[in-house]
Amino acid sequence: MDAEPNREPAPTTFNVLFVCTGNTCRSPMAAALARDELAHRGWQHVEIASAGAAADPGEAASKAAVAVMGRSGIDLSGHSSQRLTAGLVAWADLILVMSPAHLHAVADLGGAEKMALLGEFGATLMFAGNFIGRTQTMPLAILGALETDLDAALALSVLLVVLSFAVL
Repeated sequence: MDAEPNREPAPTTFNVLFVCTGNTCRSPMAAALARDELAHRGWQHVEIASAGAAADPGEAASKAAVAVMGRSGIDLSGHSSQRLTAGLVAWADLILVMSPAHLHAVADLGGAEKMALLGEFGATLMFAGNFIGRTQTMPLAILGALETDLDAALALSVLLVVLSFAVL
């Protein structure tokens, strides 16, 4: 009997949700920046979405957000806002919010264990613990979810740090 060929496991998709209030500027900008960076890196195992805690579904991105992102070559003109829902919270592996008020909205929908303020998340990634010793830091949580290596986890962490300074 022939041995089975050595197969690598299919990559696990890691889902990141950005949340703001109306889903017309901050969270769509963060999501667009993340998608652009992921495309640049050729990563296909990370999915990005955005939502608003008080969004009116179907609203376009603000003119200012479209203009700002356009200067970076990123098109937000097709964005359509969506309200934060329990389904989106369940879908996400990591939820990054723009303000403390958004933390409450996410927690109310069952996402307390996987949410963080975008700015604090970035700061935590920069200063959290001993990577070599594999302490429980956010990059290692990402590492486990991606089922890849520490370099990939740290690269995603750096992306999120960049976003934390670019969006806030």
